[in-house]
Amino acid sequence: MTREQVTFPLAPVYQRKHIRFEQGRAIEVHPEGSGENAKPFIVMERTGSGQASDRESLPYDYLVNATGPKLNFAATEGLGPGKHSLSVCTPDHAIEAAERFLALVERM
Repeated sequence: MTREQVTFPLAPVYQRKHIRFEQGRAIEVHPEGSGENAKPFIVMERTGSGQASDRESLPYDYLVNATGPKLNFAATEGLGPGKHSLSVCTPDHAIEAAERFLALVERM
């Protein structure tokens, strides 16, 4: 499958369920609110294209903080793409793994 076949924007998926999707990095989490803000809120730094470093306070009813994978191939010598193992954790890694797999099939 191509990258286009397996990747898609997340915002529309959540929007269909009436869930607000914000992409950014949580700088502060205030589950009890604060003196000026009684509702729970977070302070986030936007990470989307063209929005880096924009900070905003966002109130919430429910908060899902999905951190995503933190790939640390350097923790094990020889581990990771371009070395002695493959990964499917990112689209580029998955494409490389598919190409290497198909090359092995061809050799067989």
